[in-house]
Amino acid sequence: MILDHIAYRVKDRLAAVERHEQLGYNVETVFVVPFEDGSEAHCSVLVPEEGPEVFISEGTPGSIVDRWVDNHGGVGAVHHIAYRVDSVEEVMNDMLEKGIKFLSDKPLTCPGLVQVFTEPDPVTGIIYEFIERENEGFCVENVKDLMLSTDLLMPPRRTDNEIHLIGRVDGEYEE
Repeated sequence: MILDHIAYRVKDRLAAVERHEQLGYNVETVFVVPFEDGSEAHCSVLVPEEGPEVFISEGTPGSIVDRWVDNHGGVGAVHHIAYRVDSVEEVMNDMLEKGIKFLSDKPLTCPGLVQVFTEPDPVTGIIYEFIERENEGFCVENVKDLMLSTDLLMPPRRTDNEIHLIGRVDGEYEE
């Protein structure tokens, strides 16, 4: 098991990309993940001369990524750390026996790539990903499904009514 990549969810992807370029990373891929509700995640994959990749995502307002960032201080943070393994299925079975819980019942697959997220670790608070790959890079469909699997970790979306009720001052509600 070796470190494969570190993934950030941030409010300002371009600033985060610039910071990593200052650290010696180069942008390898940029892509957009569309969701059924019309929201999007804008993603950049950066690679160093050697070492693990960095995956940075920013979401449009109300998206899974945007809500995660809002629920984690509003700036962004490490979302998960991914470990490359020989067999995601074997690691998943082993971890299940040790009491580790996952965000999906089975690994997500696309050609040359198998991935799964754990629930946030009760000790570190981090989501761990186990990834099995035949080549470098990411599959947009797997990224989408992994992001969707984290949606259950966040508070329910507020309705327009609830949003308008925020900001109560002395018995009066302000918009």
